[in-house]
Amino acid sequence: MADAKNGFTVDDVTRKIGGRFRLTVLVQKRFKELNEWSLETGKKLPRDIIDAILREIWEGAIELQPEPEEISAKELLGNE
Repeated sequence: MADAKNGFTVDDVTRKIGGRFRLTVLVQKRFKELNEWSLETGKKLPRDIIDAILREIWEGAIELQPEPEEISAKELLGNE
C-alpha cells in the first residue's frame, strides 16, 4: 500500500482529493476503467493496481470530475 517510502501516504492522497468519499469514488471509477481495458486487451492488472491508482491521483494525472448531469446544491435550491 502507498506509504511514506513512495513519497505519500493514503492520508496525504485523501487530503489532496478532498475526503475519503471523493477518494473512494475516484479509485472505483479508475479501477473500473482499467478493468474494462484489461478485459478488452486480455492483459492482467498488476497486483498493486490500487497503489498505481493512488500514485496517479497523487501526481495529478487523474482527478474527480463531476458528472454532466450533476447539479450543484445552489442550482437546486435556486441560490446563486
